Amino acid sequence: MTLEERNEALAAQIAEMALTIKDLKKSLKFKELIIESLKFDLATEEKAVVAFLRGAQLDELAEAILRGDHRREGP
Repeated sequence: MTLEERNEALAAQIAEMALTIKDLKKSLKFKELIIESLKFDLATEEKAVVAFLRGAQLDELAEAILRGDHRREGP
């Protein structure tokens, strides 16, 4: 194999590696977008759970008030 042939083979390998790197970058960017979407979904779910729990606490308080066995806390 001549020097020129080796250089051409190396250039082809480098071009193939560059395409692989480009594909990996696209894949990584796509995965980052998925992660951001999942973070948003999780934050939304957390807000829904908090709202549900607050609603449940208010229901318990209302029932206690109706039964007359509630206590005021604080000053």
